[in-house]
Amino acid sequence: MGRTSSRGYGTQHQALRAALAPIVATGQVACARCGELIPGWAPWDLGHVDGDRSRYSGPEHRRCNRATAGRRRGPRLTDEQRAIAYAEQYERDMARLARERAELERRAAALAPTPRIY
Repeated sequence: MGRTSSRGYGTQHQALRAALAPIVATGQVACARCGELIPGWAPWDLGHVDGDRSRYSGPEHRRCNRATAGRRRGPRLTDEQRAIAYAEQYERDMARLARERAELERRAAALAPTPRIY
């Protein structure tokens, strides 16, 4: 397997890109990553689905495709989604810490010497 094939740009990729080229050249195709139209004169890439080089997401602005290459592992989040995810993680962390503290207090109480009555 050649270098480009091993990176996900083999015969199938090249044929699909060639088939899409005249359609993208019309300037009426939206970037699969950012959603904006790709001007007919602009350089573009046939993007892969993040994390799965066997599937294609569609035409993407070259800058959109290459700006995220190898950096992202999941879907792009909006600021609101990121804030919600942070708050949910914070709540999970606080609940876990409360459970751990209760367990440590239980263990400490079990280790404490029992008072002797004389």
